[in-house]
Amino acid sequence: MCNCGQFLRGERRRRHQVVTCANCNRRVFVLPRSPFDVVEEESAITAAVPPRSWLRSWRVTLLAGAGSTGLLFVAFLIAWPYLPRKEEKSAEPAATDTKDLLLAKIEAGREALAQGKFHLARKMLDEAVHERNQQRDLLRPAQHRRLNQLRRQADLLARLSPLLLQEIVRQGTLVRDPKEWALQMEQYRGWSFVFDDVVRRDTDGRLKLGNDVIDVNGGQARLALDDVNILKDLPLEDGPRLIFGARLAKCEMEEGGRWVIHFEPNSGVLLTDLEAVQAASTRSLEPGLKATLQRQQQWLDELGSEPLNR
Repeated sequence: MCNCGQFLRGERRRRHQVVTCANCNRRVFVLPRSPFDVVEEESAITAAVPPRSWLRSWRVTLLAGAGSTGLLFVAFLIAWPYLPRKEEKSAEPAATDTKDLLLAKIEAGREALAQGKFHLARKMLDEAVHERNQQRDLLRPAQHRRLNQLRRQADLLARLSPLLLQEIVRQGTLVRDPKEWALQMEQYRGWSFVFDDVVRRDTDGRLKLGNDVIDVNGGQARLALDDVNILKDLPLEDGPRLIFGARLAKCEMEEGGRWVIHFEPNSGVLLTDLEAVQAASTRSLEPGLKATLQRQQQWLDELGSEPLNR
């Protein structure tokens, strides 16, 4: 407003102005616009614009993230066939590993048997038989028979009697009461004995060793070889030499006052492993031993055998 009372109209600017009054031609100084008016204007403008929702404000970011994820997924599908990864083990390699471990255990049992470690060999071979029975298809029929034969030999030789048969019969002749002797006989039951002799049939068809009787205190004791089942199926017409063993069942006096020695029927074992026989023997072995053992192995292969269920 001028001093003459005339109102001046216009818009303030950022810099000051000097304008002429239309009424009195006097020059009037006009102050610049206040800097605080800008903040108020901007606040007013901002207040006039309605606020956007959170989802709308982040829409561009979400779309960009989804697009990036999609591109990464497509790239992964393209690269998947070329990525290095561990090969899955099939059931066949696992079965092969199990078979190899079983064969290694059988071989370890055979080595212990050859070294005269009969109890250790029996333990190893018992474990091998148990594992074999869990998966019978791991071994071929010949391997089944081989395991069975090794286990039978180990069991027989681990039970070798510390006494001779003559000594056991002599103990029986000193006991007057048969019931008392039957009780004492329990301590000898299950002990095994090995024989190396020719085996033949007499005129009555009964199996006999070349030396079929044992002299005891002036008397004789007879070996009841017909008890041993495995001998019944062998070709004994020519009286071949046999190396076999069986477990003692009982020793008693039969009619006529002669003693008879009985064996457990299913305990008979034909020995076939040369090293095992050498480890169990206390005497030098003649050259014909190997041929005898090979012949006995051939007989067993021809007879065949079922896997042990133990």
